[in-house]
Amino acid sequence: MKNTIRLSMILALSSSLFAMSSIDKKVIDYQTNAIKQNTAYTLHSVKLDKKEKLDKDGVWNAYKLTLDITQKSNNKRFQAPMIVFSNGKYISNEMVNMNTKARYGEAEQRAEAAKKRAKFEDSFTLPNDYYVKDHLIAGNHSAKAKVVVFSDPLCVFCIKNVPSIIESIKGRDDIALYYYDFPLDMHPTSKIVIKAMIKAKKDGIKDVELKVYKANYEKFYNVYTTKDSQKALDAFNKIFSTKYTLAQIDTPKASEHIEKDIFRGMEANVQGTPTVSFNGSFKDSRKNLSKFLNK
Repeated sequence: MKNTIRLSMILALSSSLFAMSSIDKKVIDYQTNAIKQNTAYTLHSVKLDKKEKLDKDGVWNAYKLTLDITQKSNNKRFQAPMIVFSNGKYISNEMVNMNTKARYGEAEQRAEAAKKRAKFEDSFTLPNDYYVKDHLIAGNHSAKAKVVVFSDPLCVFCIKNVPSIIESIKGRDDIALYYYDFPLDMHPTSKIVIKAMIKAKKDGIKDVELKVYKANYEKFYNVYTTKDSQKALDAFNKIFSTKYTLAQIDTPKASEHIEKDIFRGMEANVQGTPTVSFNGSFKDSRKNLSKFLNK
């Protein structure tokens, strides 16, 4: 009964912007119930901000939503944007134009994100509580110079950039490098890889992050389409000569660790990976880090 009342309130709030069809309500209903399945969050509302047809003659519509969510692990509440697509019978989280190869709204989103990011970087300073010792992966925790990296081990840009950052700082006493997991939804097995990394670090295996990135998971399977957790773990076991099982790595503590890292990234307004902060600033961080390392 409570869930019915809550859903009715959500739909009423959403329809305050414009009249919704039965299909629109069905989309909101489906998405609301889907989000509720994620036990890491409490969903307060789903607001339908805008609905657009993908083309004049098509039956697919894009639904731009705002989720009002509380992270259970730290009781933090935030607004999260989301875009879903539906033709009334099917629903999808992504639409790609086969002629241009562009994802729906990608160009506009990137332009808007770039503006917001530039403004944000001019004013934001990463708080000192990100420099936590159990996130230190290279350098000296007591050093004055601090680097924080938010990264996804399956991200192609991270694979190209993160190893060099780690290797350039490893063994130095004048700088510290802190690492936060920020798995992207476009990589379905990213969290499984991270959970295996957490287990390996707990078991005392050294340089876990560096070895995973240098191994490059794209050599083992398609990191964008594969959802097979066992295949991801098999690749990890091959890299490290371990014999981990899914039961060993897929624990509540590992899930909590990842969710906390994701939230810390969201607090820092991380837009993608890798995101690098040098001495608390995101502005020209890689350029300034390079200058420091080469001075």
